[in-house]
Amino acid sequence: MPKKYELGFVLGVICALLLLLAGGGWLLGQLAGEPAAEAEPPAPTDEPEGPSPGERFGSFAAGDVVVFGRFEQDGSADNGPEPLHWLVLEQNGDRLTLLSRQCLDARPFLSGGGEASWAESDLRAWLNGAFLNDAFDDRQKAAIVPTVLAESYVSDPIYLLSASEVRWYFSSEEAAQTDATRYAVKRGVYRNESSGNCWWWLRSPGEDGQRAAVVYSYGEISKAGKEPGLKSGGVRPALTLDLSALGSPGDAPKPDAPVEPELAAPGDTVLFGRFEQDGDEDNGPEPIEWLVLASEDGELLLLSKNCLDARPFHGGGRVTWSGCELRAWLNGEFSEDCFSPKEKSMLLTTDRRPSKNPGFPVYAGAATADVFFLLSFDEAESLLPSAAARRAPATPYAAARGPVGGDGAVWWLCTPGRDRFRAGLIGADGALLDEGATATEPQGVRPGIALHGHGQRGHDLHILRQRAGRLVVREEVHLLR
Repeated sequence: MPKKYELGFVLGVICALLLLLAGGGWLLGQLAGEPAAEAEPPAPTDEPEGPSPGERFGSFAAGDVVVFGRFEQDGSADNGPEPLHWLVLEQNGDRLTLLSRQCLDARPFLSGGGEASWAESDLRAWLNGAFLNDAFDDRQKAAIVPTVLAESYVSDPIYLLSASEVRWYFSSEEAAQTDATRYAVKRGVYRNESSGNCWWWLRSPGEDGQRAAVVYSYGEISKAGKEPGLKSGGVRPALTLDLSALGSPGDAPKPDAPVEPELAAPGDTVLFGRFEQDGDEDNGPEPIEWLVLASEDGELLLLSKNCLDARPFHGGGRVTWSGCELRAWLNGEFSEDCFSPKEKSMLLTTDRRPSKNPGFPVYAGAATADVFFLLSFDEAESLLPSAAARRAPATPYAAARGPVGGDGAVWWLCTPGRDRFRAGLIGADGALLDEGATATEPQGVRPGIALHGHGQRGHDLHILRQRAGRLVVREEVHLLR
């Protein structure tokens, strides 16, 4: 009896045969190893592809610092919150992983005891509640991408680093060290007596699960962890920022938006190094502000914006810049105490010719090679061409160290005065004083330095701008891209 085939089966066989005939040539060609025909290129378009919104900010590298959001930091609520500085840990496309540069507060990880779980911690609740709402406006909050924290089964806009992330992002214990803001110090954060650094919480549990892991003040990760109820723990938040959600850097720049960096220009102010300035040694040294005098071939010539100290030029006897005690202090103790190894790697040694006094034929000494120096009479006249430009205030620390004045301080030059026992000066009114003052008298110290201007990253140089009457932090890029 012949087989009967359903109509659907017959139609299916016919379709298969048609497809085989249509594509059989291609199939046989592939089996035989023949290359497929190249697809025609897309038609050209007259509209060039532009950068994504995030690309307009430029690229960032680990160690750069951006300014984003505001939070109380100087301990004075009367002047409002200060801009937040964030260390760039990495960039993936338009997204930056950021970590606060300093510890911003002192808080317990978990109050009331219990297991040190990030998901249940008081610190997580505060960071993603009060802190998030206080530190960022609606536009900024929209640019913060919630980060999935797999080990905690949560997704948070603001979080703490884990122990493994600290090992991944920081190449050394020194790199993981940080200090605290004045606000955090007032709130009771622990500070190492010798370094001024603080320890800070991680979201990872300690070994027994009842403690929270931390980074010690000297940068080592604690395996055992600390009691979660300690109120002296530093809080160092992390977040992921979507640059494309911030708009274009060309739109009305604000102090809290990261922008495309640029090489510092004469008249700019930069922050580099730290030195005691406010007269309160309990809160640690403050960042030093430097005025950019010249920028050429990727190198910057800087002069401290304020008189940082009051010191004699020399302890007694005939004096020249090459043999004076002030030169020895600047290139010794001052250099060692105020700058990190990374910052020191940026400093240039400059050849200094003897500076003759234009009004008095006094021996000027031998040539020197200095990292830190004082301006000469000629340099002060040419680089600071007006008396107003030469006027400089003394910091509270310097004013307490000697009779240098307040808003207008008297400061030393390296040029000799009218005789071998004196050194030249800039007066409180900015006048050039070629007669000088007796070298044993304490006067204002306003050091100069030269820095590499390219290829240095991961240090602490802020480039600042005066815009619309206020100081705007452009970006810390340590000396620039």
